[in-house]
This record gives sequence, structure tokens and C-alpha cells, in this order.
Amino acid sequence: MKGSDGDGWHVVCVLVEITYTFRDQARLAYGHCERMTWQEDGWVIGAGAHPVPGPSTWPGTELASSAGWLAWAETGQG
Repeated sequence: MKGSDGDGWHVVCVLVEITYTFRDQARLAYGHCERMTWQEDGWVIGAGAHPVPGPSTWPGTELASSAGWLAWAETGQG
């Protein structure tokens, strides 16, 4: 989460690494942020200006960690 203004509004970011393989392999990393707001029973993309993007880097690197990106962790709960 990049920012928040109370319990019902957050700027949430994801950093993904995509690998495509057909004949050759191509990789890319992409960071994306959206304004999220709570409506009725779930989170939706909120109205307003698009938030400033998060820093772009490769997931799992020291640079990603120093920029504040966290690794996704499966907890086995849910």
C-alpha cells in the first residue's frame, strides 16, 4: 500500500514480473498503482486522478526492497 486516507481509501500498488516463452523468452517487470475505495462489500478502483506510479524495478531485487516493494507471501490461511 502506497498511501491511505482512513479505512475506506488507499493507493495500492503491485509489481509483477512476466515471462513469455514461445520460440524465445521475453521478460518484463511492471509496477502499477490504483486508487482503491471501499463500496458496499468490496474494493473498487476509485475516481480521481491516476496516482503517481511506484518505482519501477525487478521484483525480488535489493533495489525493489529498498524502494519499498514487498514480496507476496502465501500464509496457508484463508
